[in-house]
Amino acid sequence: MCEISVVIPAYNAESTISSAIESVLSQSYDNYEIIVVDDGSKDNTVSVIRNEFDENLTLIQHNDNKGAAAARNTGINASNGEFISFLDSDDQYCKSKLKKQYMCLKQKDEDYVAVHSKEKKEQNSLPRKIEDYIGHKLQVFDKYDEDLPVSKHKLDLLSADSKFGNTSTLMVRSQAVQAVNGFDESFQRHQDWEFLIRLLDIGKISFVDEPLVIRGDTGRPSAHIYELEKSRYLRKYQELVREFESVGDSVTKYNNLELCKFFLRDGELPRAWYYLKRSKFKNPTQVFALLWSAILYLLTKIRD
Repeated sequence: MCEISVVIPAYNAESTISSAIESVLSQSYDNYEIIVVDDGSKDNTVSVIRNEFDENLTLIQHNDNKGAAAARNTGINASNGEFISFLDSDDQYCKSKLKKQYMCLKQKDEDYVAVHSKEKKEQNSLPRKIEDYIGHKLQVFDKYDEDLPVSKHKLDLLSADSKFGNTSTLMVRSQAVQAVNGFDESFQRHQDWEFLIRLLDIGKISFVDEPLVIRGDTGRPSAHIYELEKSRYLRKYQELVREFESVGDSVTKYNNLELCKFFLRDGELPRAWYYLKRSKFKNPTQVFALLWSAILYLLTKIRD
């Protein structure tokens, strides 16, 4: 039995899967297994894996595209490690990712069920580089504090104000993943936040305060997909949302502001205005975020 199972869901990832797998093979910690789940790719993802890495990993194939949550669950069910570390196929691990998170959890009490870290972004386009720079300069959110009450972390996750990194930053005790029945396969977006809310029900989540993951720059889905998935997300936790809103936390309005930003970025101004009227600003940074979304749309129109 290995210590860590690295689960990599992949869909049409022929251009990024090699870098993702290489980043695991280059780790400073070596007691791990790699499980890649191809989620019905239509490109050469499977051929790339077989030609370059066949002896270094387990490859499982879905006949049809079932979504990233289902692919992760398939990998989870095939895993043998005491811990499970996730990696999206367009992201990469920094060299010490597995070792530092493994040591972190080994030194914690068993009431800590997971650990995450900071991430850094791989920005390929000038607008995204500017966006990342502005985001860092205007950042006013508090850092993740693992000692805060669970309710505070859940509020952040429901308010589109998460201090958690993306799924690639996570390492979780296998028993904890099994206890919460893995990922909810009905979600296309926010599946990581939804998973974390359930994980917080059974234990604490620690944090390594340095970037251990390089996040890929492979674009975003449409605002309409976010709209659908936010509705599903808030509906699943409607009792918790009502509880927070009863004491003055405007969860729905915070999510409406994020939807306004997405529709602005897509150039759908009537829909953006609809959500802006139903929004609430948490801090001045969000005003600049809205302006930048509008600028991004104008930049794409100029390029076209």
